[in-house]
Amino acid sequence: MTPRPPLRRRAPQRRSTGLLGFITRPFSGIRGWYQVADLGKHTAVLAAVVAAASLAISAWGTWKSAQVADDQLAQSSQQRDEETQLQASRITIWAEKDTLVISNRSPDAAGGWANVVYLGQEPGQGITKDWVGMLPPCKRIEIPMSEFDAKPYDKDDNGNVRHRVVTGLTIRDATGRMWVRQSRGTLSRLGSGVVEDRGVFVSTIGSVLSAPHVRIVDLQDCNP
Repeated sequence: MTPRPPLRRRAPQRRSTGLLGFITRPFSGIRGWYQVADLGKHTAVLAAVVAAASLAISAWGTWKSAQVADDQLAQSSQQRDEETQLQASRITIWAEKDTLVISNRSPDAAGGWANVVYLGQEPGQGITKDWVGMLPPCKRIEIPMSEFDAKPYDKDDNGNVRHRVVTGLTIRDATGRMWVRQSRGTLSRLGSGVVEDRGVFVSTIGSVLSAPHVRIVDLQDCNP
């Protein structure tokens, strides 16, 4: 039988003796307490850092959500505005020599008044809104300027009609909203929803479209 190796006994830890041991022995307990206290302090600091980070992430998420909500609200408002003025935005007006051209590229008819200014008049005179008529959808309308009725104050001393300038077109869309399309291209809404303006003569009798020299043609590139 193989003999078992002798057990090795761990040598007892020698405690410091002498003057050095006498000095350091009381501080060994303090060192252990400091290690425990230091661990607790680090744990508290780590917990505070984690809490601050969580708070920052939560605040950022709240701010981001509010920003997204504001963007969505602005986008929805813009879409509503675009839908509101969709028909009016497809109605344009311009002049070609002595002819007024109106283009309605929308799939719906709209009422129109030509905003006509007769040059040389006193302030508050010589301004009319002549009823053009119901603008048919997807049509180009060519109206000779001579087709607009001349009011008494639109003539000079010899009875001749003064020079006419069409500054824009007042539009009533299919929903009843009122708009003004300026000859320079800008489109604005009339908040009052009425055609009448102070000091402006409004003609609502007889449609200019029924005049014999008015030409109405189809628009080939009209998108409903």
